[in-house]
Amino acid sequence: MACLLSLAVGTAGNDSGVAVPATAAALLVPLLVWLTAGGASGPPSRDEVRAASPRPAPAEPADRVTVVSRGSTDRNA
Repeated sequence: MACLLSLAVGTAGNDSGVAVPATAAALLVPLLVWLTAGGASGPPSRDEVRAASPRPAPAEPADRVTVVSRGSTDRNA
C-alpha cells in the first residue's frame, strides 16, 4: 500500500507524465514477483546465516609473503 500511495502522490505532483509510473514499475514488478514466489518467509535461521557467511581464507605458509601495492605508479622524485 505504501508503494501505491507513493506512486499516486508522485504521479499527481510531478509534471513528467508517465516517467514516474514507468520507473515505479521497474522496481515494483521484481518486488511483487519475489513476494509472490514466497520470498518473504521471515528472518533466516542461524544455520542459514552461518551457511551464507563468507569463510576466512586459509593462512599463508610461513615461508610465503603477500605484497600488495596501492597508490600511484609514478616514481616519486
